[in-house]
Amino acid sequence: MIEQIFLDSVVLSTITDQPLTTEYISSNIKELIPDYEKIKSLEEDFINLYNNKLSNIINLEDILNILHKYRINTYYNKLLEYIIWQILNLKFTPTDIISNILHDIVEYNKDFSKILNFLLFNNMDALTIEDFLFSVPLLELGLTWHKADILYNIIDPTMAIKYELMDVIEYLVNNGKCPSYEICDCAVKYGNINVLEFAHLNNYEMDGDTVEYAFKCKQDNVIKLLHSYGLRAAFAIWD
Repeated sequence: MIEQIFLDSVVLSTITDQPLTTEYISSNIKELIPDYEKIKSLEEDFINLYNNKLSNIINLEDILNILHKYRINTYYNKLLEYIIWQILNLKFTPTDIISNILHDIVEYNKDFSKILNFLLFNNMDALTIEDFLFSVPLLELGLTWHKADILYNIIDPTMAIKYELMDVIEYLVNNGKCPSYEICDCAVKYGNINVLEFAHLNNYEMDGDTVEYAFKCKQDNVIKLLHSYGLRAAFAIWD
């Protein structure tokens, strides 16, 4: 399984004239990979990585550091994204990751950059409550930081809707941080059918204004969905 993963190594492909195959890597693994003994000790984690069982990986930082060192980009990016979501859910804090990887984490997705800079480096530059919308624990943390600022203000739900974070959306509505019609309007604007279906199942406020907004946004699939919900305005305009 280790050989399968290292087939994608940019580093290995540059240090040999031989075509990289699992057989070639297996036969020459100690010469090709100076960290072989350490990698062998992490074999179970590499198996979980190969089988996409990322939550079963015990030594996340060791695996990520090795993937970065040998530039195994496909698996590196997959594990990096998983770790980022673990950080955003306040389930993981890096302690032994090199600075280049920390940079990759912060720059992986501009939507996450400000909040990751805060979580990793305590950098609060231009940080707003909307930067905390990537998990419920993160949002609760943000509410303690921005309590006075949002006391009378509606939180913009765009990021929660973009990433279809239904538990965050539910938290915003149930705790009076965003009215349900704002959720629906934002979902209409971005044509997010999954969020609208969630909103409908939870009896969020949809009416003729929602339909009118869907037409203004030229969201045909949304209009069809609202029509199927039996909204009067939807029937009148559609027919």
